[in-house]
Formats: sequence, C-alpha cells, structure tokens
Amino acid sequence: KQCSLVCRRWAGTVRGVSVQRRLRVGRWEAYAAKWIEPRLIGRHADFLILALGVGRDGTVYSGDMVGTIKAWGSSSGVQPLWSIQAHATQVKAITVCMRGNVYSGSNDRTVGVWSGVDGTHLRTLRGHERWVHAVAVGADNKVYSGSHDCTVRVWSGEDGSHLQTLIGHTSSVRALAIGRDGRVYSGSGDCTIRVWAHSDGAHLYTLAGHTDQVRCLACGPDGIIYSGSQDTTIRAWSATDGTHVRTLHGLSEVTALACSPDNRVYSFSGGDRVLRIWSSGHGGNRPLASLYIGQVFDLAIRPDGTVCTAAKGAFAW
Repeated sequence: KQCSLVCRRWAGTVRGVSVQRRLRVGRWEAYAAKWIEPRLIGRHADFLILALGVGRDGTVYSGDMVGTIKAWGSSSGVQPLWSIQAHATQVKAITVCMRGNVYSGSNDRTVGVWSGVDGTHLRTLRGHERWVHAVAVGADNKVYSGSHDCTVRVWSGEDGSHLQTLIGHTSSVRALAIGRDGRVYSGSGDCTIRVWAHSDGAHLYTLAGHTDQVRCLACGPDGIIYSGSQDTTIRAWSATDGTHVRTLHGLSEVTALACSPDNRVYSFSGGDRVLRIWSSGHGGNRPLASLYIGQVFDLAIRPDGTVCTAAKGAFAW
C-alpha cells in the first residue's frame, strides 16, 4: 500500500496520518510552527523497527523485532544499502563508532559487530546473562553494553575482548551514553544514573531523583546530560559534577531522547505519543513544539540535524 499523509496545523502542532510499518525522517525548521513533511527512507516489511543508529556520514541503521538490520543512505530511496539477519531475535540497540563499525544489542544476549560499509559480520561479543538493552562506544574505542542482568560490560573495540564488568545497579540497565569528557552514564530500572570513569571504570557518583525506571539518556553538545524516565519527567544534569540543572514535567513516560547538533533536545513520550522539542541547558520548562506522531520506538538525529524515528503500524506527525 502507498502511504498517505494528511496534515493540518492546530495549536502549533502539525498532525497527519500514514500507514505501514516504516522508518521516517523529518526536520523541525527554525523551531517555528513549521514541520517539513517527513520523508520515507525505509521499511522493514511487516516487522516493528525497534532501534536506530546514525553514522557520521548520515547513514541510518535500523534494527527490527526479528533480528534484521538494514542500512539506509541519504540518497538510497526506499531500497537499503544492505540488509542482514544479524540476531536470532529482537534488536534492542544500535550505535555506530567513529570508525564506522555498527554495534547491535539484542534479546539473544549478545552484541554484534558489523561493517558499516556492507554489513559484514566482524565479531560477536558474548557474556551477558540476559537481554542487551543498550550499547555505546567511547572515543577511545571502548564498547559498553547494558543488560537486563544489571551490569555494564566493557569490551575492546580492537579485538572484542572483555575488559571489565561494571557492577552497582540493582535492576536492568536500560540506557547508556558517553559524555563529552568520555565519562560513561548508565540509566537503570533502579531509578538512578551511575557515572563511571572511562579510564578504569571506577564509579564516580550516582545521579538520583527519578522515582521510576530510567528509560533513556542523551548528552547535549553543551555537556548537559538528559535522562528520561517512566516517572514522566526529563532531568538535566551537569556533566561536570552531576548537579541537577532542571526538571521538565507534564509528560507521560519518556521512552526516547536525542540531542541535535544545534543543542535542541527531542523527547518522545510513549503514553501520549508526542514528540517534544526543548531548548537545552537552563532553558524554559515548556517545549518549543509538540508533535503527535503515533507510536515510536527510537529516535536518532543525523549530523545535519534531520530527525529520524522508528515506528510501527499507523502513526502520525
């Protein structure tokens, strides 16, 4: 079926309707009440897209519920650059390192490593006892994976060897992020964010304040760390000392976060299915814009500021 898009503007919100399970991309222009019509960049047939990653060249990598990963270029139309059967079950997380390799975390308890160029399998990282929810890669090429087994495992990006296991969370590790200074942030179902030194994995301090599980993390270009939680709030923290900067209220549970190169914060709330755009740092506590877009499982932002969303079934902008 062909997708149809019906748009109207209401109270500063652009709304529309489309069909099929797909990956779409759009851009908020100048943060005024104008949304450029999203462009379809890829489909996963009838399977839900659960995870997104973006390379430095703007290539988008998407993972679905049956373990498939596809790569999409800016000019590849709706045909993927490549498609592989990467895992035996759901792909829960995708990230891309500075060298262009793609790392995927799965419910099969492994982290897969793939060539970003053609999807060639490079290696598999094994050791977690439960599902892998999150993957991140530092500038020093260390790889971090967060799991339902409550641990963060550290791997060598050179040969895939296991370097260290970071222990301290009392519930599943749902999110990971790397700060500008290399510090590692892990968000957990125990309602906390733990901060680790990238050099030796030492626990530096814990960010506490959320009252329900931390679902997502994002680091802004200004060094502010953002955490989204099932408690319906987004908290902003100083990357210097962990000081609480501000709390954004009035949301349903926050399930996805991303920061753009121009220092805007994008959040998706699974309850009301609204994408919100916020000013960064110490900005106001009201969103710059709110867009109803239907169910979304992940957000990612290309280097040019283009916003990508992974979705299922019927959804709206």
